[in-house]
Amino acid sequence: MVFLFQAVIIVEDKNNDIKTIAECWDELSDVFDEEHNTENTALWKEQLSGLLGKAGDQRVLDIGTGTGFLAIMLSQMGFNVTGVDVSEKMLSTARSKACKSGLEVDFRKVADYRLPYEDGYFDCIVNSRLLWTLVSPEETFYEWKRVLKPGGKVLSFMRPSGDTEKRSWCYGDEFEEKLTLKYMSESRIADIFLKCGFKGSEILYLPESISTSELPGWYCIICEK
Repeated sequence: MVFLFQAVIIVEDKNNDIKTIAECWDELSDVFDEEHNTENTALWKEQLSGLLGKAGDQRVLDIGTGTGFLAIMLSQMGFNVTGVDVSEKMLSTARSKACKSGLEVDFRKVADYRLPYEDGYFDCIVNSRLLWTLVSPEETFYEWKRVLKPGGKVLSFMRPSGDTEKRSWCYGDEFEEKLTLKYMSESRIADIFLKCGFKGSEILYLPESISTSELPGWYCIICEK
């Protein structure tokens, strides 16, 4: 009975964490796209093409898709794209943008890190500025590995965070103590992917000209199942 009680508490804690995260990004959904206006989408597509190759029948999953920054570009490039997020308001904006562009992107809300897809379903997983928001990184990475085909790639795009740039967004200081990857170096994050059974972990630094934002430049952690 004690073990059952503890399991219930753990599940409730995780559900509360997801609710906190979803509420935060719902709140930011109206202004979230402003920063993406600083991105050179032509150069982004060039980088994505180099990493993924020519579009064909590949299934790409954009996790933490937000308002569809990566998903929409990849769909424009001809990939079969699914975008998932915990924020319904973010997804609503993403669906609207895809519709206006005449694109068919499967945007879906997911309740937590567990994905509603069968083993080996996707050829590639992408994400943008997602890693720092993960409360259970190792559990999450194992789940990504599960839904990837053998040889499938994970492309995790991030901007570096330094101690001098600490801020709590809308989560609050106490909650952010759970975000173990937020101020972790790219090499240490890459090591966690390896610990979770991925191989070929590599760090790619994107050209500075890919963005005119004043934020630190982009890098991508690349690994393979």
